[in-house]
Amino acid sequence: MRKYLFLFILLTLALSSGSHAQYAWQNVERVVAVGDVHGAYSRLVALLKGANLIDANLDWSGGAAHLVSLGDLLDRGPQSRKAMDLFMRLQSQAPDSGGRVHVLLGNHELMNLSGDLRDVSDAEHAALADLGGHAAAFAHDGHYGSWLLNLPFMIRINGILFTHGGLPPMLDDFSLAEINETARQDLRTLLTEGQRLREAGVLAGEIDLLSATYEASDETLAALGAKFVSAADSKLLGAQGPLWYRGTAACHEVLENPGVTATLAALNAQKVVVGHTPTANREINGRLNKRVYVIDTGTVSYTH
Repeated sequence: MRKYLFLFILLTLALSSGSHAQYAWQNVERVVAVGDVHGAYSRLVALLKGANLIDANLDWSGGAAHLVSLGDLLDRGPQSRKAMDLFMRLQSQAPDSGGRVHVLLGNHELMNLSGDLRDVSDAEHAALADLGGHAAAFAHDGHYGSWLLNLPFMIRINGILFTHGGLPPMLDDFSLAEINETARQDLRTLLTEGQRLREAGVLAGEIDLLSATYEASDETLAALGAKFVSAADSKLLGAQGPLWYRGTAACHEVLENPGVTATLAALNAQKVVVGHTPTANREINGRLNKRVYVIDTGTVSYTH
């Protein structure tokens, strides 16, 4: 139904195998995946209620279901903080009834962590004032930063992958655990080293740690340090990584088919569900013989 345009409900009994417990699950009878929320808290609440995952008090009522947020809870809309708070609470409640709430990182979570604040509205900045402002809240040891740093980049449920952007060809060189652990370590190093360099006066406080260019003199690179430069150059965090890649959702199927086929096989999956790229018809789209589902319908995006 159209009122669930950005909510993809996947009911499947397909099995996955060879999983790492923290990144893969099998025999899950009901999986609900939510696309890019972008601060549209009221719409999110309405959709979760409609899917019988939360009750009138906004507490978990989904039983043993698994709820997956594909990332991009943040930016553009006015209530990103409330969306994060809701998911944080549901994460703690769902296991009591055998359910799980999985929140994946999106590129906008990555942007907020690294200092790219171009889509953060004045209202969003104001909402974080009691935590010391945006920088403090999203620091690696901040209230939201510490939570985001422990979220996965990709998970597998019943043989189906869930990730924010897509499956770039380079992923067939990684296992599911390696994708998550390597990307998380790169991100943690970027933030901790970035903070150290800012405190030392080497980096300006307002610089985006990921998108800045670090092709500089040997002296400058030495000041930045090998750990920071390596993390800033991370392939998993960069423009061709799984949080940013749009080819799975948008490139010609003839071109994408070989890469998607190889990556799905390498990660022991049959399908993938992605967000990030709004669908042209504003409805959930299946691609590549229904091995790819694109569920960002663009209906929850806001401009400011």
